[in-house]
Amino acid sequence: MKQVNAIDKDYVGNGNGLVLYSILHQDIHNPIFQIDSRDGTITTVASFRSYNDYEHLNVTVVASDLGSPAHSSTAVVLINLQGQAVTEPTTDDIDPPNEQRNVSIFQHQYHEVQVLENNIAPLQLIKINITNGLNPEVFRWSLVIEENDEENFDAQPVFELDPKTTTLFALKSFDRELKSRYQLRVRADRLNREPRNYARISYPVTDERVDGLDPNECRIIVNIQDENDNEPRFKSAGQAIIAVVPRTATFGYPVTIVMAFDADDGLNAEIRYRLLNEPSRLFGIDELTGKIRLIGIIPMDQRVYGFDVKATDRGGADDGRSSIANVFVYIIDEARQVRIVVAGKPVEVEQRIDALMQVLSEAIQMDVRVRLLEPHVGGLEPA
Repeated sequence: MKQVNAIDKDYVGNGNGLVLYSILHQDIHNPIFQIDSRDGTITTVASFRSYNDYEHLNVTVVASDLGSPAHSSTAVVLINLQGQAVTEPTTDDIDPPNEQRNVSIFQHQYHEVQVLENNIAPLQLIKINITNGLNPEVFRWSLVIEENDEENFDAQPVFELDPKTTTLFALKSFDRELKSRYQLRVRADRLNREPRNYARISYPVTDERVDGLDPNECRIIVNIQDENDNEPRFKSAGQAIIAVVPRTATFGYPVTIVMAFDADDGLNAEIRYRLLNEPSRLFGIDELTGKIRLIGIIPMDQRVYGFDVKATDRGGADDGRSSIANVFVYIIDEARQVRIVVAGKPVEVEQRIDALMQVLSEAIQMDVRVRLLEPHVGGLEPA
């Protein structure tokens, strides 16, 4: 009968630019028109015998996108009725009392919600919009968590759906580091036992967001956003970092590498390093990698240096969280250094070097540290 068209300039790939059409304020028990949700084509589905006294009918069309939250616009289509009035209903026009009607329950079958972790509970997440004129209390509502294609779990006590308002609530405070995404499936079944057909809306999406859903189901994705609630943690786990440097070391000599990890995400996990309490100015650190190098000449009378390394997240910003590790650098004369030749490829020895140092330390009851690991060239037999 008529085709309407709406243009959304947002990006189509994430659903913000995908347009769906529906008819507003139509009597769902006696619908006259229907609209193709995908291309906006309006067609008739019933006789006009109840509108003999009208020359025109107004049809309000709603164009909605799949964004979160969804945006919509309306347009009024004027229908001119022509020809003779229908005075006597035919047999085909009489509706059986138990006729199954094609009514879609949900206005949209896919929703996405963003929630910042460490939220206050309970928290209202989203109100699920159902077709105008439907009473949510005539349905039995169920809510499950879809972990994968084979298993579904009861969503309580994490989520709760109010059957009277179709509003989804979070009943707990989320921790993104434990779980960052929940996929929920909402189902509405009529309380009476009579069979019912539901119209499947043709959603113009190219991905799998609505795959596997029945016509009386919708899917809600709850994404847990990161809050900067974790400070960087050094690999040394609270122990002092020990390094050994020969007295003959020169400018640029690699002293050690400090490494810290942050359980947060994105910018909240970007770490920068800097030295604290290092008055000798003999050492410098790469703020991105944590590599500490010698940047001066070692005095002949000094045997140990101590300073701190501070690791700060959020790229080292003033509002970032931070941790501090202690570093001790021992200066060793050549006479106090021991060379050990180990059988095996350098890469294999490097993977097992920590265990080797622990065994040697326990054997001689002294702290053994590796100053340099390099391929052995010469005639010595491996130890």
